[in-house]
Amino acid sequence: MKRAIGILIIIGWIACVEQIDFNAPEQVGVLVVDGQLSTIEGSNTIRLTRTDVLGKRVFPPEVGAIITVFDGEGRSESYLPMGEGRYQLMGETVEVDVGGIYHVKIQTSDGQKYQSIPETILPVPPVDSLHFELSIEEVLVDETRFLERGFFNLFVHTTMPLEEDRPLLKWDVEHVFLLSEIVCSPLHAPKSCYVTRPINQSNVFVLDGATLESASSFSEQLVKQDIDFAFGLAASFYVSQKSLSEAAFRYWDNVDQIVNNVGSIFDAPPAAIPGNIICTSDPDQEVLGYFACVDEVRALQFVTRGDLPEDFIELPLCGLPGLPPPNFDRACCNCLQLENSSTLRPLYWP
Repeated sequence: MKRAIGILIIIGWIACVEQIDFNAPEQVGVLVVDGQLSTIEGSNTIRLTRTDVLGKRVFPPEVGAIITVFDGEGRSESYLPMGEGRYQLMGETVEVDVGGIYHVKIQTSDGQKYQSIPETILPVPPVDSLHFELSIEEVLVDETRFLERGFFNLFVHTTMPLEEDRPLLKWDVEHVFLLSEIVCSPLHAPKSCYVTRPINQSNVFVLDGATLESASSFSEQLVKQDIDFAFGLAASFYVSQKSLSEAAFRYWDNVDQIVNNVGSIFDAPPAAIPGNIICTSDPDQEVLGYFACVDEVRALQFVTRGDLPEDFIELPLCGLPGLPPPNFDRACCNCLQLENSSTLRPLYWP
């Protein structure tokens, strides 16, 4: 009887306790600024995101920000929001020239204000040429088995100028391949997509020109890519060669060292790398990323199926016209299902 009474008392006490709702305020990660101001028109974009929140592998875009660029003459121009945390500069007021000094100011939707440290645009040497070489190498596929695999190796050739202060260089490569759909139904009109595929995820290509002899020509390998279905029809490698300020070079050189220790530029680094963005409304607030001001030149390496020797030819993902593979990918019926796929032909494609 005593045990029964005790249980009833406990149940009654629990029923009378007011339920506590733990609605913790939403945690917002650190602001990440990824952008550049370039002498190439149309490439002046900034992307704002937040860092990983509560262990989630998502990096939410920062929307609703107001971004303004300033030059050394006091002129300014606002960026246009393009969605998903991306902002574009049209270049209608501020001209981007070698020797100019520029910085940006950012105000996020929560009222916080940020500013980049001003940078001077330094001249970049031209790209003399691009060329590719093909190789067959043994690749370890498990603990005891090797397979031979074909590789596409892309090199850039540049001549360093005679100036005593030689440039600090950085290279980026955009890789796009062509994918053509097959006929999946009488009502389906096949289309073509241009798919952007990330490469060099574990490398940052930078070079201190002071390490080279005056007026020396040099080559740098920028791409080592498996030859697969992306080379089945046509593929492009659009190389960007940029000049960096000393601060920007130090930043990307540190990124490269950390990437080589961690494994990928998309992995979380063991420590934050200080960039050139500060929070003016809260100086103690951490900000990540870099806003670089660069002179830039570009060069295109275009590769078709016919450019490859027979030993390196691969079938397209969806097969050849009239010869679809027996087990084709669902993207062959709708190529827009592939990540980073578009029906818009890149402007630089021949």
